[in-house]
Amino acid sequence: MKNLSQAQVLSSAPAASHRYLIAFLAILIVPLTGLSTDIFVPSMPDIQSFFQTNQGTVQLTITAYMLGAGVMQLFAGAISDSFGRKRPFVVSAIAYLLASIAIPLAPTIHILIGLRILQGAAVAAMVVPMRAVLSDLFEGKEFQKVTTYMAFVWTIGPIIAPFLGGYLTHYFGWESNFYFLAIYTAIVLAFILLNVPETSRYFNEFKLKAIIGKYRTILTDRHFISAGLTNGLTYALVMIVTSVTPFLLKTQLHYTPIEFGYFALALGVAWSVGSLSNRFFIHHSLSSKMNIGVTILALASIALLLGTIWLPFSIYVLAVPLIAIYLVGGLLATVNFAFALSLFPNMSASANGLFSGILFFVGSLGSGIAAQFHLVTAPALATSVVALAATIVLSQKLRAK
Repeated sequence: MKNLSQAQVLSSAPAASHRYLIAFLAILIVPLTGLSTDIFVPSMPDIQSFFQTNQGTVQLTITAYMLGAGVMQLFAGAISDSFGRKRPFVVSAIAYLLASIAIPLAPTIHILIGLRILQGAAVAAMVVPMRAVLSDLFEGKEFQKVTTYMAFVWTIGPIIAPFLGGYLTHYFGWESNFYFLAIYTAIVLAFILLNVPETSRYFNEFKLKAIIGKYRTILTDRHFISAGLTNGLTYALVMIVTSVTPFLLKTQLHYTPIEFGYFALALGVAWSVGSLSNRFFIHHSLSSKMNIGVTILALASIALLLGTIWLPFSIYVLAVPLIAIYLVGGLLATVNFAFALSLFPNMSASANGLFSGILFFVGSLGSGIAAQFHLVTAPALATSVVALAATIVLSQKLRAK
């Protein structure tokens, strides 16, 4: 047994026959990251009406969630390494459960926004230790296989969430989305409490100074920063679309939440296909994939702007260029994430947490921009998308130097 200044072995690995059940239960938590935002997006106009507030204030519910998740991402890995996988998960799952129940009961929109910060922090503290469970239990090809399943399940969450949320909102009201999240979390929490032991074999001291030192080393790498900013800006672009389109489709095209759910489903599928397409370009260089990707992104963004200005507004004016943007966005996000983590193989957990933190922080700018500048028309939305696409292109050009 080693002392706590190094690492202390506190538990043994579970039986091999039990590992896949544990992995299955851990993976069930992963979709909550996307579900927690995307499931209630179709109901945002209803939330605006319920609280008698403006569109920008409702859009801050997304910004608040992402900021909470971004802050917690920076510390969740170190907390899990210090206190194990199960205890941090249980505490954060209870916090998430209570926040999800409290949100529909919030008397004001500002209290709801505050609860969304708690919900974002809690979901990050839930997902990070459950992802680490997989690395505790598997290695080599087995680990690659279960992480593939995890990535697939993570991708499914944002795809089906608006579709499901549209139906829940239409038949049961906006509150039902958060009750669904609470019920889902309670069921998975119960199964994990009964079936998942502590899987971490080493508990390390929580040292804030050491965490800051690792982050300082990582943040001095310009390639890591460039990859993080590119993904963050791509996510910000997605968040602008997510924040604005529910209001556009309802006010200008008179779409119901269910109809918006189908629109969002198409975008989610496009993102997933783009992400999975990276496997077909595995032998192409990073620079070639990035150059092609940002070129298509720029052209599709310009097409979106010109379409909203010159053509009669319809679902196709939005959907066609946005599907192209989401296809490329999925590819760029996957390529950049893998590249960034490959830069620090000996600090992968810290790099993962920091990269995810950058993603959420920069991504929150999207909903923040939508709220601050009151993007209520299709040309205004398209202009913001073009601006972010241009910033992504510029980031890639600076990275290539």
